[in-house]
Amino acid sequence: MFRFSSKLLSLVCLAGALSASTQEIPQELQRQLSNYLTQADFSYVSESDVKVQGEGKFSVQDSCYVLDLGVLQIYCDGNKRWTVDKEAKEVYVESAKGSLAGEIAGYALEDVKGLSDGGLVIVVRGADGMRITLTIPRMKMTAKAEADFFRFSTLSLGGDWIINDLTD
Repeated sequence: MFRFSSKLLSLVCLAGALSASTQEIPQELQRQLSNYLTQADFSYVSESDVKVQGEGKFSVQDSCYVLDLGVLQIYCDGNKRWTVDKEAKEVYVESAKGSLAGEIAGYALEDVKGLSDGGLVIVVRGADGMRITLTIPRMKMTAKAEADFFRFSTLSLGGDWIINDLTD
């Protein structure tokens, strides 16, 4: 059951341009996201003139998620999204779009391949044509997290941080 759900979860989380609404997500995946906190580490590499590669982590539960790329983090509690750029010392606070798949937008799914150990390789293409390959070796389902896990508090940031609150 979880291998199938893990593939769908990866598509929804990391290939945001699929633009499926929450109602269009298969029931099996909706159950997984409602009953568990699903987490995974992944690596990524771009296929462009300037190769970009790195590693990250994601956590997803219901319509909430945390995407951690080290210097850049995105938190979403389903209502608000915080994009945290540690290098620039900037935080953007926006209203969430309401669709988990639409949250990390700009990439169209090209290919998904299962790995022999249950992991996934996902290839996405950006609007600019850049291809990115994501490798997710395995996923872990645990007990649900509290809502605060998916929120970023700007209160502890120093005075040298810029907070851009774009919510209404």
